Amino acid sequence: MPRRVRRQPRFPLAAGVTAGAIAILASACSPGSSPSSPTTPSKAAYDRQADAICQTFNAKLESVGAQLSSSTQVAQVEQGLESAISLAQQGTDKLEQLPRPAGESGALGAAYAAQEGQVADFKAILSAVRADSVSGVRSAVATAQASSAPLNQKFDALGLTTCGSGSGSGSSTVST
Repeated sequence: MPRRVRRQPRFPLAAGVTAGAIAILASACSPGSSPSSPTTPSKAAYDRQADAICQTFNAKLESVGAQLSSSTQVAQVEQGLESAISLAQQGTDKLEQLPRPAGESGALGAAYAAQEGQVADFKAILSAVRADSVSGVRSAVATAQASSAPLNQKFDALGLTTCGSGSGSGSSTVST
């Protein structure tokens, strides 16, 4: 049986889309729901802990984005997107372990649900890359871009500026 050879993409996807996509992920950490905890932290303590987690994962995501900016092979792009999605999920897991301050659970839950949606957007970008679909990549990138600003605003409104647009990457754009 002949070996299937993977062809190169029909579009210049690697650098622009991927590095920009990673910047969007880095602009908002990927939190989820909080487990119940015997101690409820103060809002200030929670903000410090959450922002520290986001700062760590933002730096890791920015490093992946920098590596991808020079990627020219589809396999490199796929691997970079997989790494970014994995890092975003790890950030989610770390933030889920934080007990939430009193009265903040609902607002944090809404922001966290929006971030989970953005992680799903990046999974859609990866799927489109694997399918070598120009229109699919453009559509998935547009969706990720559209969700980025409202997501950052949610985090900023909660005082989590490192997780939101105060991270330095919140104004990044994705080019196709």
